[in-house]
Amino acid sequence: MNTDKSPTQSLADLKTVKNLANLSSEDRLKLQETLRQLEAREWIGFWVQYRQGNWSGLEIVERGVRTHVKFDASEFFARLLATRPRAFMLVHNHPSGVTTPSWTDYRLTARIGALARQFGIELRGHWIVGPHSEEWIAPDGSGEKPEDFRP
Repeated sequence: MNTDKSPTQSLADLKTVKNLANLSSEDRLKLQETLRQLEAREWIGFWVQYRQGNWSGLEIVERGVRTHVKFDASEFFARLLATRPRAFMLVHNHPSGVTTPSWTDYRLTARIGALARQFGIELRGHWIVGPHSEEWIAPDGSGEKPEDFRP
């Protein structure tokens, strides 16, 4: 991934990254730099773990404004289910740089996890990224990342 590209080109690169669960430290820094270069708007999306075990690229479902993104569960699950996933990771950004999860972030994680279970899909967690930091919400509301999670 080349961070010298425009934010739009970098976003296209992000969508094609393979095996996101196995990103190296260098790739993680590149991902954070790309996110920093993106428009200063919140977005929400997902990474899918396919039934074969491999991970998809980042799929951004909704874009919002600097302080929030409107979440449409119907649109989110329509796009998620179209991928026929075994599991997925919810991902969104906090362009302000303050990645501490809000009460809304915790409620969203619980809501999405409950809906996903109804479809037989595992929510692996909710990753909140910012220009220089990241936070994690596990499906049970804790900050514990799965052992095999290596962004």
